[in-house]
Amino acid sequence: MKTKNNKVTRLYDNIKEYKHYPKIIWGLVLIIVIISLNLIAPKPKNFLIRMKVGDIATKDIIAPYNFPILKDSVEIETEKAKIRESILPIIDFKGTTTAQIKNNVNNFFSLINREMYRDIPVGNKIEYIKKKSNTDFPDSIYIKLLQKGNVKIEKYFLKIISDIYEKGVINDKTNLPIGKNNKLLIKYNGSEKVVDMDEIYSLDEAMTYIRTKSGKLLNNSLFSVIEALSGHYIRPNLEFNSQETIARQNEALASIKTTKGFVSKGEMIVRAHDPVTQSVEEKLISMQKARPKNYSKELRQIKLGKNALFLLLSIIFLFTLLSFAYDLLIDESKAFIFLFSFLINIVIIYFIKGYSIFLFTLIPLSMTIGFLVDKRFAAISGIFVALLLAITFDLNFTLFIFLLIMVIISLLYIDHLHKRSGFLMILSILISSEILYVLSIEFIKFASFGEILRDIGFLSANLTISLFIVIGIVPLFEKLFHVTSSMTLIELSDLNHPLLQKLAVEAPGTYNHSLNVAIMSEAAARKIHANALLCRVGGYFHDIGKLKNPLYFVENQVNIPNPHDELAPSMSKIIIANHIKDGVALAKQYHLPREIIDIIEQHHGNSVMEGFYFKAQKANDTVTESDFRYPGPKPETREAGIICLADSIEAAIRVLKNPVPHRIEALIEQVFTNKLKDGQLNNTPLTFKDIETIKGAFLPYLLAINHKRLSYPSTKDLTDK
Repeated sequence: MKTKNNKVTRLYDNIKEYKHYPKIIWGLVLIIVIISLNLIAPKPKNFLIRMKVGDIATKDIIAPYNFPILKDSVEIETEKAKIRESILPIIDFKGTTTAQIKNNVNNFFSLINREMYRDIPVGNKIEYIKKKSNTDFPDSIYIKLLQKGNVKIEKYFLKIISDIYEKGVINDKTNLPIGKNNKLLIKYNGSEKVVDMDEIYSLDEAMTYIRTKSGKLLNNSLFSVIEALSGHYIRPNLEFNSQETIARQNEALASIKTTKGFVSKGEMIVRAHDPVTQSVEEKLISMQKARPKNYSKELRQIKLGKNALFLLLSIIFLFTLLSFAYDLLIDESKAFIFLFSFLINIVIIYFIKGYSIFLFTLIPLSMTIGFLVDKRFAAISGIFVALLLAITFDLNFTLFIFLLIMVIISLLYIDHLHKRSGFLMILSILISSEILYVLSIEFIKFASFGEILRDIGFLSANLTISLFIVIGIVPLFEKLFHVTSSMTLIELSDLNHPLLQKLAVEAPGTYNHSLNVAIMSEAAARKIHANALLCRVGGYFHDIGKLKNPLYFVENQVNIPNPHDELAPSMSKIIIANHIKDGVALAKQYHLPREIIDIIEQHHGNSVMEGFYFKAQKANDTVTESDFRYPGPKPETREAGIICLADSIEAAIRVLKNPVPHRIEALIEQVFTNKLKDGQLNNTPLTFKDIETIKGAFLPYLLAINHKRLSYPSTKDLTDK
């Protein structure tokens, strides 16, 4: 398994070494972008209906063909509900059941009456009656019935049965599909009758009726007889006919019309500048659904056209990077930052696209790229994606301007986001700008006050949440892509950082030197549009390795002999060179970003330690220049190159006698010439024009810190010495 993983790793490394690898990555990223846009694009059924109730028609819409006006699903469901309500539950009357029950009762009492006069034991009579009538009452019931006064019981029971079956008895009423009218339809032999559900008995209601009535009219002994007879003989004579009920409902439902009118070809549906009413929207929806068979072909044509625009804009985007930001085009990590930022925006848009365009956002994309790469790339990316989204959502110019304002404002004030007051400032400016834009659009559309308030609420929530998303994902992206944002650099620029405080106390000369290098580097970076903040922070930390042996560096040697005077040049060289390694170790210990560590490693390049080299040469002619070079590597970025130059010049200016302007200029020229001849800047993207600009940026600061001051009489005896 390990061998297989090693092969995959080697294959990936070989692919990465291919000179066009970053451009291939950019191509794949843009393919993913186009696929993502197709996934979030509105569905065809929504795409062609561009207006809803309350919108103002921008042009005359005339029916291109004949089509029926369709009822919407809500309207059809309402009609279905009314039909289901109007079709009453069908109840079948079982006449044979009624007759059979009455016949069984009459036969039972006839048997009782015959056995009443037989001269046999009562027990035998009871056994015989049970067998013949198929009943099984307690013996006390039979004894009561065999008494000569049972005629009263017989008449009463037959009367109460007639009363119950005249209305009808159904097994259970709770499961009947009764509508609001509470009616039933009872089918008799050849006739039907609509009755109220309360007019018939359920089996439980029938038994309750018998018990209630008998309890009032009969004594306990007779009541028990009637209750026993009722429990045995009372059976339902009504039955719910679910099949016929459903059949009648289906027949009625099938008769529902799905249309409610007709539009003829050439008929005016809505005129330009007229509001879209409910009826107009229904016609537009019906027109879409009645599209001819070539509708799919038209949709494919529209989709093809949109993707052609996506491809064209992608090519323009790549050529823009090629012309104005080639360094980004050859860095695949920037492609991944762009892709992940884009996908976060796409996921957000996917979930909110059905509500309002004023919930669309590009702040996570533009500000994340602005923090992690630079504003130039963020602006290009923001405009590019805003155009793509406008095309995706039906060439929506309103959406494009909304997103464009968002991108521009967020990037103009991005540097303020690291402060709480800055967050509120950016948010207030964004909301104010977008509200002004929304008001302008809504006034043009004659929107209602409620719609305006809704859209303002949407955009306010959108912008607030988007800024919080940026604050959350930037640190995550920093770790994921091993880059450092300006937010992190701003935190590190605080001179109260523990390392800088330690440097100020233990190596004050180095601390002062670092401040000067930081200021010079920042000024130069601004002039050539490099990362000025990175230069400032890199300048602060570039010499932290000197903390291990501060007294071995001349700027920290105050009123003490130089320890290098007692050391061999080769040993001095080791001690001095080690401040690079020690600085990297300290930077890692304090979790400084990779960019700062690179500056620490590269700020001397592999230049020669001339003082120790010349000292060694005097003692031994066989030493070579390579023995006294820093370990390197050479500066690889513009920022590392700037700090390399600033560090050398700031150190050299301290030993310059009589630092008048022309001598300072000559020193700068000499240091730059030496660095160029030694090839220390060969690996950086710095141009000769950049070099000249950096010289011009260093000079004013060096002149300012080395200018002469007036002599004060009170200190003349000290300053003239």
